[in-house]
Amino acid sequence: MRGGVWELLTISIGKKVILEILDHNVMRHILESLTKATGLRSVIVNTLGEELLAPLGVLEECAFCRTVKRTAGGYEKCRGSYMRAGREAAKFGEPYIFRCHAGLIVWAAPLVISGKYIGAIISGQVLMWEPEEFFWIEVSEMNQNVRDVETLVQKGKELQVISAEKVEATAYLLFVMANHLMKMGIEASEQRREMAEQQARLGAEIFKRKMLEQTLKEVKKEEAQSKADLNIEKEFLIRLKIGDRGGMMELLNKMLADMIDRYGGRLQMFRVKILELIALLSRTATEDEIEEEKVLALNVKYMEQIGRSESLEDLCYLMCQVAEEYSTKIYRKRRGKNTETITEVLNYIWQNFNRQLSLEEIAAHVYLSPYYLSHIFKKEVGFTVMESVTKARMEEAKRLLRHSNDNVTKIAKNLGYNDPGHFSKVFKRSEGVMPKKFQEQAL
Repeated sequence: MRGGVWELLTISIGKKVILEILDHNVMRHILESLTKATGLRSVIVNTLGEELLAPLGVLEECAFCRTVKRTAGGYEKCRGSYMRAGREAAKFGEPYIFRCHAGLIVWAAPLVISGKYIGAIISGQVLMWEPEEFFWIEVSEMNQNVRDVETLVQKGKELQVISAEKVEATAYLLFVMANHLMKMGIEASEQRREMAEQQARLGAEIFKRKMLEQTLKEVKKEEAQSKADLNIEKEFLIRLKIGDRGGMMELLNKMLADMIDRYGGRLQMFRVKILELIALLSRTATEDEIEEEKVLALNVKYMEQIGRSESLEDLCYLMCQVAEEYSTKIYRKRRGKNTETITEVLNYIWQNFNRQLSLEEIAAHVYLSPYYLSHIFKKEVGFTVMESVTKARMEEAKRLLRHSNDNVTKIAKNLGYNDPGHFSKVFKRSEGVMPKKFQEQAL
């Protein structure tokens, strides 16, 4: 009962702020200007997804949406889509791009006052790529309650097709505008500013020093983490190119585990990071002369599934599928007499990096001269054989520093370094921080 009363109160307050405090006519004028500028219809809805304000005389609602809303329960489904989208946008504090119940692309920007979600600006009803026939089959299945589905599909084919880049830009513009509107006429922001100034004065010099120290510590930690991430990504791409699926998947699982630690509670951000990884794979595939059409087809194949995925497990599974498929295509393109040799060298390094290794020993293992091995390894991998040995040792060093109580001297010896001082210099050159400091930060 109390929840229902609060919901009604929130709707009432939201409507008052949107339509009275911020001025009904000004709000409508802004919506009409936005519609003219983007060619996309934008409306304001409350927390239950009910339309409060729409532009007049600029752009009518699309025929597809009008048809869907006239069906039994159609309006309630549209309202439900808007309600869920607005709440997701408010929860993550950022624009939320989604596919509505009828199959179209829409996005929401939250309207928030003093931390309370009161409504959203909704825009869209577009297509984000040129649909294949299976897309319209899916739309037909999603709208089975429409009497004339064929006519509905024909109306859908008349909708705008907008690139993902433009969708993201428009959603961001909408988000910025929504935030600006909520700040208009609200005295709470001024009160928060005064409280912040008072708190800053009370902090005095010791507070400033502590904050500075903490900031520097966080910056160094972030720099070290960024460098480690780049090293893992580079090693991952090498394994991808040479067709070492076992090593590639091991590194991919490590990257996904790190992403879960950072973004596990923010599904939308996790989805963005997955898309960034796919972009990295796409760029690598293009650099390896995989036809752009094949790369695009592969991305389209998984993009819709990623957009629909509602759990970290699904997203991780899809990412592994993408990596496997890219690995197959790249390996087939690059496959040659050197590939198996490079794979064998890398495996040998990872199995023996904890003892003294020389270029001569590694070359003898694959029955090549040191000079020839150095030449093909550098060409295929991008760095030298002995640099690869060092990278393997540094990865193991970081693992031991994070998860064991061994001191630096013992760890250095376990990795094949007789001189702990030399090990510390190599580690700092690689990671930007001394091993002892790295261990303290990790703990």
